[in-house]
Amino acid sequence: MESKDLRDHGEISVFLDLGVAEEGWSPHTRDAYRRDLELYSAFLADLGKSGVQQSTASTILAFLAHRRLKGDGESTLNRRLAAIRSFHRHLLREGVLKEDTLSLLPSRRRAKRLPKSLSRAQVESLLEAPRGSAPLARRDRALLEILYATGIRVSEACGLDLGDLHPPKETADLPHLKVKGKGGKERFVPLHGKAAAALSGWLTEGRPRLVRGDSPPAVFLSRTGRRLRRDGVYRRVRDWGLKAGVSVRVTPHLLRHSFATHLVHEGAGLREVQEMLGHAKLETTTLYTSVDGGRLKALHERCHPRG
Repeated sequence: MESKDLRDHGEISVFLDLGVAEEGWSPHTRDAYRRDLELYSAFLADLGKSGVQQSTASTILAFLAHRRLKGDGESTLNRRLAAIRSFHRHLLREGVLKEDTLSLLPSRRRAKRLPKSLSRAQVESLLEAPRGSAPLARRDRALLEILYATGIRVSEACGLDLGDLHPPKETADLPHLKVKGKGGKERFVPLHGKAAAALSGWLTEGRPRLVRGDSPPAVFLSRTGRRLRRDGVYRRVRDWGLKAGVSVRVTPHLLRHSFATHLVHEGAGLREVQEMLGHAKLETTTLYTSVDGGRLKALHERCHPRG
């Protein structure tokens, strides 16, 4: 069977749909893999290749080298390679490819980068930045508090519905959120007093003023009464970071890292932090056990018998 040009290959869409249905990919993973394969497709076409059957380990290495020159970082290059490998495996299973032309392709070792985090002072400045009783100020104050108090992903925050809010069952309990994570997995995360108060203020005084007749049951709404989108959250978090005078670019993921780092540094157990973050592997959570030199020195002086 003669292979089609990758750009016209219907198997890409089939592959992506199967990834969502069978592997539990998020829409963001699907979109990223689609972009990766489209770039690879265009690169093959520029080389005069008629399709995936003419793809070899050499062409993939050339593609990665080309993308590095375009400015791709290591994590992006690793993801592009993973997308191409997965697509090739799919085509082998479906019989489109008769042999694995990538078996000799060397694997790329992924460098483990230590997650960055904000200082406690920076977090406090950020959380205090949204002031006033206007609906958007209440929303953003609640949003920032929730992101830092729970460490949930931006997509999880945008996906929160009113039915996901659970009051404490007992007087001593904390309210908690039901979060829908990667692969459709659900988990419950507790909500401390300040975050719960900010959320309550938004839900009772702010959100009702933005609700429209066709508004969804989303916890966080846009100014037009629609579900707040990821790009909107990124903009609001970035802008509040600038207004708070935080010296680094603030993102929702940076707040997630800060949540985990501060918990671990205060003695929280890795298993508990893993559960709250929704990490599938404990190995991912262990990155937050890294400590800076100053803290390590202080810990040694405090705990070592001859410190």
